[in-house]
Amino acid sequence: MSALFTHDWRIAAACQDVEDPEIFFPIGHSPQAIAQEEEAKKICRRCPVVERCRQWALETRQETGVWGGLAEDDRRALKGKPVQPAVAPQPSSRKNRSHRYPGYATAVDGILGTRLDEVRALVERSASVHEIAAVLDTNMPTVRKVLERLDQPADDSTEKVDHSAVNRFVQGFPVEVTDAEFLIAVQICVGRDMTLIDVDRLHGWERKTAENWVNRLRKRYQRAGREFPSLVRPSVRTFSEREVLAMREKSHAGATDLELSMQFDCNRETVRSIVTGKRYPQYGGPIRAARSTRGLKASRNHMCGHGDNSLAARTKHEMGAAA
Repeated sequence: MSALFTHDWRIAAACQDVEDPEIFFPIGHSPQAIAQEEEAKKICRRCPVVERCRQWALETRQETGVWGGLAEDDRRALKGKPVQPAVAPQPSSRKNRSHRYPGYATAVDGILGTRLDEVRALVERSASVHEIAAVLDTNMPTVRKVLERLDQPADDSTEKVDHSAVNRFVQGFPVEVTDAEFLIAVQICVGRDMTLIDVDRLHGWERKTAENWVNRLRKRYQRAGREFPSLVRPSVRTFSEREVLAMREKSHAGATDLELSMQFDCNRETVRSIVTGKRYPQYGGPIRAARSTRGLKASRNHMCGHGDNSLAARTKHEMGAAA
Protein backbone atom coordinates (compact mmCIF):
# COMPACT_ATOMS: atom_id res chain seq x y z
CA MET A 1 0.00 0.00 0.00
CA SER A 2 1.01 3.57 -0.49
CA ALA A 3 2.69 5.30 2.41
CA LEU A 4 -0.11 7.83 2.35
CA PHE A 5 -2.56 5.23 3.58
CA THR A 6 -0.25 3.57 6.14
CA HIS A 7 0.56 6.86 7.90
CA ASP A 8 4.29 6.43 7.19
CA TRP A 9 6.38 9.31 8.52
CA ARG A 10 9.06 8.61 5.92
CA ILE A 11 7.16 10.46 3.21
CA ALA A 12 8.00 13.76 4.96
CA ALA A 13 11.66 12.96 5.71
CA ALA A 14 14.24 15.41 4.37
CA CYS A 15 16.35 12.53 3.05
CA GLN A 16 13.66 11.85 0.44
CA ASP A 17 14.95 14.85 -1.53
CA VAL A 18 18.61 13.76 -1.44
CA GLU A 19 19.92 12.57 -4.79
CA ASP A 20 22.54 10.19 -3.31
CA PRO A 21 21.15 8.28 -0.30
CA GLU A 22 24.60 6.67 0.24
CA ILE A 23 25.60 9.85 2.05
CA PHE A 24 23.79 8.47 5.10
CA PHE A 25 25.99 5.35 5.13
CA PRO A 26 29.63 6.43 5.59
CA ILE A 27 32.18 3.63 5.80
CA GLY A 28 34.94 3.66 8.40
CA HIS A 29 36.36 6.61 10.33
CA SER A 30 38.48 8.27 7.71
CA PRO A 31 38.38 12.09 7.35
CA GLN A 32 36.22 11.62 4.26
CA ALA A 33 33.80 9.36 6.14
CA ILE A 34 33.63 11.79 9.07
CA ALA A 35 32.87 14.68 6.69
CA GLN A 36 30.20 12.55 5.01
CA GLU A 37 28.67 11.76 8.39
CA GLU A 38 28.55 15.44 9.35
CA GLU A 39 26.92 16.31 6.03
CA ALA A 40 24.25 13.64 6.67
CA LYS A 41 23.60 15.01 10.16
CA LYS A 42 23.12 18.50 8.72
CA ILE A 43 20.30 17.13 6.57
CA CYS A 44 18.80 15.43 9.62
CA ARG A 45 18.84 18.67 11.63
CA ARG A 46 16.45 20.31 9.16
CA CYS A 47 14.21 17.25 8.91
CA PRO A 48 10.67 17.69 10.28
CA VAL A 49 10.49 14.05 11.44
CA VAL A 50 13.99 13.68 12.89
CA GLU A 51 12.66 12.57 16.28
CA ARG A 52 10.49 9.85 14.80
CA CYS A 53 13.35 8.65 12.63
CA ARG A 54 15.64 8.49 15.66
CA GLN A 55 12.97 6.68 17.65
CA TRP A 56 12.49 4.12 14.90
CA ALA A 57 16.25 3.50 14.53
CA LEU A 58 16.63 2.87 18.27
CA GLU A 59 13.61 0.60 18.49
CA THR A 60 14.62 -1.47 15.44
CA ARG A 61 18.32 -1.49 16.47
CA GLN A 62 19.76 -0.22 13.20
CA GLU A 63 23.42 -1.19 13.03
CA THR A 64 24.64 1.05 10.21
CA GLY A 65 23.95 4.48 8.80
CA VAL A 66 22.86 7.86 10.10
CA TRP A 67 19.27 7.85 11.37
CA GLY A 68 17.55 10.74 13.07
CA GLY A 69 20.82 12.68 13.35
CA LEU A 70 22.57 9.80 15.13
CA ALA A 71 25.44 7.77 13.69
CA GLU A 72 26.37 4.23 14.69
CA ASP A 73 28.56 5.33 17.63
CA ASP A 74 25.88 7.74 18.83
CA ARG A 75 23.27 4.99 18.96
CA ARG A 76 25.66 2.63 20.76
CA ALA A 77 26.15 5.29 23.42
CA LEU A 78 22.40 5.39 23.96
CA LYS A 79 22.09 1.60 24.04
CA GLY A 80 20.46 0.39 27.20
CA LYS A 81 18.67 3.64 27.93
CA PRO A 82 14.88 3.45 27.96
CA VAL A 83 13.26 4.56 24.74
CA GLN A 84 10.22 6.78 25.21
CA PRO A 85 7.55 6.85 22.54
CA ALA A 86 7.49 9.96 20.36
CA VAL A 87 3.84 10.66 21.20
CA ALA A 88 2.43 9.11 24.35
CA PRO A 89 -1.34 9.52 24.59
CA GLN A 90 -2.52 10.01 28.12
CA PRO A 91 -6.02 9.86 29.55
CA SER A 92 -7.65 13.23 29.92
CA SER A 93 -9.28 14.31 33.15
CA ARG A 94 -11.67 16.63 31.28
CA LYS A 95 -13.97 15.62 28.49
CA ASN A 96 -13.47 18.84 26.57
CA ARG A 97 -9.71 18.32 26.26
CA SER A 98 -7.81 16.42 23.59
CA HIS A 99 -6.81 12.93 24.73
CA ARG A 100 -3.77 12.97 22.44
CA TYR A 101 -2.54 16.38 23.53
CA PRO A 102 -3.12 16.73 27.29
CA GLY A 103 -3.62 20.30 28.37
CA TYR A 104 -5.11 21.39 25.04
CA ALA A 105 -8.80 21.76 24.29
CA THR A 106 -8.61 20.22 20.80
CA ALA A 107 -6.19 18.29 18.62
CA VAL A 108 -5.76 21.41 16.49
CA ASP A 109 -4.58 23.41 19.51
CA GLY A 110 -2.31 20.55 20.52
CA ILE A 111 -0.67 20.36 17.11
CA LEU A 112 -0.16 24.12 16.98
CA GLY A 113 1.26 24.11 20.50
CA THR A 114 3.63 21.14 20.25
CA ARG A 115 4.31 20.39 16.58
CA LEU A 116 4.20 23.77 14.91
CA ASP A 117 7.74 23.46 13.54
CA GLU A 118 6.88 20.17 11.84
CA VAL A 119 3.81 21.67 10.22
CA ARG A 120 5.69 24.72 8.93
CA ALA A 121 8.48 22.58 7.55
CA LEU A 122 5.96 20.43 5.70
CA VAL A 123 4.18 23.51 4.34
CA GLU A 124 7.50 24.89 3.08
CA ARG A 125 8.03 21.63 1.22
CA SER A 126 4.56 22.03 -0.37
CA ALA A 127 3.36 18.82 1.25
CA SER A 128 -0.20 17.79 0.48
CA VAL A 129 -2.93 17.39 3.07
CA HIS A 130 -2.50 13.61 2.82
CA GLU A 131 1.22 13.84 3.61
CA ILE A 132 0.79 16.22 6.54
CA ALA A 133 -1.96 14.05 8.00
CA ALA A 134 0.27 10.98 7.70
CA VAL A 135 3.16 12.69 9.49
CA LEU A 136 0.97 14.07 12.27
CA ASP A 137 -0.93 10.76 12.49
CA THR A 138 -4.27 12.54 12.30
CA ASN A 139 -7.10 13.01 9.82
CA MET A 140 -7.33 15.47 6.95
CA PRO A 141 -10.10 17.68 8.43
CA THR A 142 -7.84 18.36 11.42
CA VAL A 143 -4.95 19.24 9.11
CA ARG A 144 -7.14 21.65 7.17
CA LYS A 145 -8.20 23.38 10.39
CA VAL A 146 -4.54 23.69 11.40
CA LEU A 147 -3.65 25.23 8.03
CA GLU A 148 -6.59 27.62 8.25
CA ARG A 149 -5.37 28.80 11.68
CA LEU A 150 -1.95 29.41 10.12
CA ASP A 151 -3.60 31.22 7.19
CA GLN A 152 -2.12 28.63 4.84
CA PRO A 153 -4.32 27.37 2.00
CA ALA A 154 -4.60 23.60 1.89
CA ASP A 155 -3.08 22.18 -1.27
CA ASP A 156 -5.22 19.27 -2.46
CA SER A 157 -3.79 19.21 -5.98
CA THR A 158 -1.49 16.28 -5.22
CA GLU A 159 -4.04 14.19 -3.36
CA LYS A 160 -4.50 10.68 -4.68
CA VAL A 161 -8.01 9.92 -5.85
CA ASP A 162 -9.74 6.64 -5.09
CA HIS A 163 -11.90 6.26 -8.18
CA SER A 164 -13.67 3.27 -6.65
CA ALA A 165 -14.84 5.50 -3.79
CA VAL A 166 -15.93 8.14 -6.32
CA ASN A 167 -18.03 5.61 -8.24
CA ARG A 168 -19.66 4.32 -5.06
CA PHE A 169 -20.40 7.89 -3.98
CA VAL A 170 -22.07 8.62 -7.31
CA GLN A 171 -24.17 5.47 -6.94
CA GLY A 172 -25.39 6.63 -3.51
CA PHE A 173 -23.41 4.25 -1.29
CA PRO A 174 -22.34 5.59 2.14
CA VAL A 175 -18.61 5.99 1.52
CA GLU A 176 -16.08 8.45 2.95
CA VAL A 177 -14.46 10.63 0.29
CA THR A 178 -11.81 13.33 0.32
CA ASP A 179 -12.43 16.85 -0.95
CA ALA A 180 -10.79 16.02 -4.28
CA GLU A 181 -12.91 12.89 -4.65
CA PHE A 182 -16.05 14.81 -3.68
CA LEU A 183 -15.45 17.39 -6.41
CA ILE A 184 -14.96 14.70 -9.04
CA ALA A 185 -18.12 12.94 -7.88
CA VAL A 186 -20.11 16.18 -7.99
CA GLN A 187 -18.87 16.88 -11.51
CA ILE A 188 -20.09 13.44 -12.57
CA CYS A 189 -23.48 14.04 -10.93
CA VAL A 190 -23.82 17.44 -12.58
CA GLY A 191 -22.90 15.84 -15.90
CA ARG A 192 -25.88 13.56 -15.37
CA ASP A 193 -28.12 16.60 -15.07
CA MET A 194 -28.30 16.39 -11.26
CA THR A 195 -28.32 19.36 -8.90
CA LEU A 196 -26.60 19.71 -5.53
CA ILE A 197 -30.00 19.18 -3.92
CA ASP A 198 -30.18 15.86 -5.80
CA VAL A 199 -26.79 14.95 -4.28
CA ASP A 200 -28.21 15.67 -0.82
CA ARG A 201 -31.21 13.43 -1.54
CA LEU A 202 -28.97 10.72 -2.97
CA HIS A 203 -27.10 10.40 0.33
CA GLY A 204 -29.89 11.36 2.70
CA TRP A 205 -28.11 14.55 3.79
CA GLU A 206 -29.70 17.68 5.16
CA ARG A 207 -30.56 20.33 2.63
CA LYS A 208 -27.61 22.40 1.35
CA THR A 209 -25.00 20.02 2.76
CA ALA A 210 -23.42 19.47 -0.65
CA GLU A 211 -23.79 23.18 -1.50
CA ASN A 212 -21.99 24.24 1.69
CA TRP A 213 -19.22 21.73 1.02
CA VAL A 214 -18.78 23.08 -2.50
CA ASN A 215 -18.71 26.68 -1.24
CA ARG A 216 -16.00 25.87 1.32
CA LEU A 217 -13.87 24.27 -1.37
CA ARG A 218 -14.45 27.20 -3.73
CA LYS A 219 -13.15 29.65 -1.10
CA ARG A 220 -10.15 27.43 -0.44
CA TYR A 221 -9.31 27.34 -4.14
CA GLN A 222 -9.62 31.14 -4.32
CA ARG A 223 -7.21 31.62 -1.40
CA ALA A 224 -4.73 29.29 -3.07
CA GLY A 225 -5.07 31.08 -6.41
CA ARG A 226 -6.31 27.92 -8.13
CA GLU A 227 -9.08 27.62 -10.69
CA PHE A 228 -12.17 25.95 -9.28
CA PRO A 229 -13.65 23.14 -11.40
CA SER A 230 -16.73 24.05 -13.38
CA LEU A 231 -19.99 22.73 -11.95
CA VAL A 232 -22.29 24.19 -14.60
CA ARG A 233 -25.10 21.87 -15.62
CA PRO A 234 -24.78 20.79 -19.27
CA SER A 235 -27.17 22.25 -21.75
CA VAL A 236 -29.70 20.02 -23.50
CA ARG A 237 -28.00 18.22 -26.33
CA THR A 238 -29.10 19.03 -29.86
CA PHE A 239 -29.45 16.16 -32.30
CA SER A 240 -29.02 16.49 -36.04
CA GLU A 241 -31.68 15.33 -38.49
CA ARG A 242 -29.48 12.42 -39.48
CA GLU A 243 -29.18 11.26 -35.83
CA VAL A 244 -32.92 11.58 -35.28
CA LEU A 245 -33.71 9.49 -38.37
CA ALA A 246 -31.12 6.86 -37.42
CA MET A 247 -32.51 6.62 -33.89
CA ARG A 248 -36.10 6.23 -35.06
CA GLU A 249 -35.20 3.64 -37.69
CA LYS A 250 -33.24 1.55 -35.17
CA SER A 251 -36.09 1.78 -32.70
CA HIS A 252 -38.50 0.63 -35.42
CA ALA A 253 -36.14 -2.28 -36.16
CA GLY A 254 -36.38 -3.46 -32.56
CA ALA A 255 -33.59 -1.69 -30.69
CA THR A 256 -34.45 -0.94 -27.05
CA ASP A 257 -34.35 2.52 -25.53
CA LEU A 258 -31.42 1.44 -23.35
CA GLU A 259 -29.39 0.32 -26.34
CA LEU A 260 -30.13 3.58 -28.15
CA SER A 261 -29.25 5.69 -25.10
CA MET A 262 -25.85 4.01 -24.89
CA GLN A 263 -25.24 4.34 -28.61
CA PHE A 264 -26.25 8.01 -28.85
CA ASP A 265 -24.84 9.00 -25.43
CA CYS A 266 -28.05 10.25 -23.83
CA ASN A 267 -30.60 9.05 -21.30
CA ARG A 268 -33.58 6.84 -22.07
CA GLU A 269 -36.08 9.64 -21.52
CA THR A 270 -34.43 11.60 -24.34
CA VAL A 271 -34.58 8.55 -26.59
CA ARG A 272 -38.25 8.01 -25.76
CA SER A 273 -39.14 11.62 -26.55
CA ILE A 274 -37.40 11.43 -29.94
CA VAL A 275 -38.70 8.09 -31.17
CA THR A 276 -42.28 9.00 -30.19
CA GLY A 277 -42.07 12.34 -32.01
CA LYS A 278 -42.34 14.49 -28.90
CA ARG A 279 -39.03 16.08 -29.85
CA TYR A 280 -38.08 16.96 -33.42
CA PRO A 281 -41.56 16.46 -34.89
CA GLN A 282 -40.39 18.30 -38.02
CA TYR A 283 -38.13 15.38 -39.00
CA GLY A 284 -39.47 12.29 -40.76
CA GLY A 285 -38.87 8.63 -40.12
CA PRO A 286 -40.92 5.96 -38.38
CA ILE A 287 -42.60 7.33 -35.24
CA ARG A 288 -43.22 4.88 -32.43
CA ALA A 289 -46.61 5.19 -30.80
CA ALA A 290 -46.66 6.46 -27.26
CA ARG A 291 -47.28 3.94 -24.51
CA SER A 292 -51.01 3.21 -24.39
CA THR A 293 -53.09 2.96 -21.23
CA ARG A 294 -55.42 0.40 -22.82
CA GLY A 295 -53.29 -2.50 -21.66
CA LEU A 296 -53.21 -1.16 -18.12
CA LYS A 297 -57.03 -0.84 -18.03
CA ALA A 298 -57.47 -4.35 -19.43
CA SER A 299 -55.15 -5.73 -16.76
CA ARG A 300 -57.15 -4.05 -14.02
CA ASN A 301 -60.41 -5.49 -15.35
CA HIS A 302 -58.85 -8.91 -15.59
CA MET A 303 -57.34 -8.97 -12.09
CA CYS A 304 -59.89 -6.99 -10.09
CA GLY A 305 -63.05 -8.71 -11.26
CA HIS A 306 -64.63 -6.03 -13.45
CA GLY A 307 -66.24 -8.19 -16.12
CA ASP A 308 -67.56 -11.69 -16.73
CA ASN A 309 -64.22 -12.86 -18.13
CA SER A 310 -62.18 -11.60 -15.20
CA LEU A 311 -60.04 -13.83 -13.05
CA ALA A 312 -62.41 -13.43 -10.08
CA ALA A 313 -65.49 -14.31 -12.15
CA ARG A 314 -63.87 -17.36 -13.69
CA THR A 315 -62.60 -18.54 -10.30
CA LYS A 316 -66.08 -18.19 -8.83
CA HIS A 317 -67.56 -20.08 -11.76
CA GLU A 318 -65.00 -22.91 -11.45
CA MET A 319 -65.66 -23.24 -7.70
CA GLY A 320 -69.40 -23.45 -8.32
CA ALA A 321 -68.92 -26.12 -10.99
CA ALA A 322 -66.71 -28.16 -8.66
CA ALA A 323 -69.34 -27.97 -5.92
